[in-house]
Amino acid sequence: MRFVKIVEPDDGDTFEMRVKNTFNSLLKEDKDKHIVNLEILVNSAHIESFNDEYDCIREAIKTVFKNKIPASSILYTPICNGSEFTIHYQMCDNNEVIEYKTLLTHHYVTAKSKTGTTLFSGGISFNEDSLLFSAQRCFDLAEQILMAEDMNFGHIYRQWNYIPSTNQPSVQKQSNNDELSVFDEIQDFYYEEALFINGKPLSNNINHFNDTLFINYIAFAADEKNSKTDGKLDISWLNNHTGIKVQRPISGTPELWFSTLPTLSVASKSKNEQLHGQDIEKQTIHSLKSIVELMNASQTQINSELTLRFLKVSIKQGQNYKKVEELVNSSLPQIQTLFVNCVPNNPTLLVEMEGLIS
Repeated sequence: MRFVKIVEPDDGDTFEMRVKNTFNSLLKEDKDKHIVNLEILVNSAHIESFNDEYDCIREAIKTVFKNKIPASSILYTPICNGSEFTIHYQMCDNNEVIEYKTLLTHHYVTAKSKTGTTLFSGGISFNEDSLLFSAQRCFDLAEQILMAEDMNFGHIYRQWNYIPSTNQPSVQKQSNNDELSVFDEIQDFYYEEALFINGKPLSNNINHFNDTLFINYIAFAADEKNSKTDGKLDISWLNNHTGIKVQRPISGTPELWFSTLPTLSVASKSKNEQLHGQDIEKQTIHSLKSIVELMNASQTQINSELTLRFLKVSIKQGQNYKKVEELVNSSLPQIQTLFVNCVPNNPTLLVEMEGLIS
């Protein structure tokens, strides 16, 4: 079973000590589980200081986790509550066989269960002379990791693409679309249609306020013996939720990753639709309704014990944080929620939500 937690920094006199103390605390608290994936979001004041903090966190991970280094991503991200950094991590229980692996100094993790193998890639990152070369190197390494586990790109079911952007959170320029076009062109070269017999992965393109390109994915390969004997669950009902994209590993655990869709398209909008499109409250409520409907449907269709493990909310304009937080907490009380200030690639999108139901 997958477990997810979001934690804030522990006390410490220096940034290094606060990071190490936080890592040690989560290891102590979750000593009966295997930490397989770390996402460290750093709310740095300047990109120059983030580069130092990035190196500091990498060394802290090696020092604290030793020979059990999780798949990790360290990202420069504005955090709405002003936290110095936030750690979002995933764990597996003892029902899975966990292996911590390294390929060309890159750390990744596999988790084997009776249904198959899950692969956590961690943040694959390069900063070459151009985004094109950076993307090529990222996908080359991504492919090598998959091949090492007898997988291919068709086994990926969840992916995050952090695409370099020099823009501030409240500003969006035409260059963002140009960067995304370059990235998509390289991705399409590797993503052969014939591989995706179960559909392409659920992915989010996120503007990364750094020069480095990151891609991070989760892949699943079913155990052939069990996949032949165990009937596949009917997943056609997932397509009934118009405001949300959903993906789950085929023949895998009852795990649903979701991401909200824009409420409106850019083209042919009436004046009323334009107002709706720029209304943060209506967009937030629309997304929350879709998530609640998905939760109720998943409990009926798959398992009554399924729950929303976490929610990540990306807000375009930081001044809307308190309003969005209030709406989220009233609709989904006691759900771990992380609020970040990011620029969605779709200009009509004021808020985007993603999460895991398992």
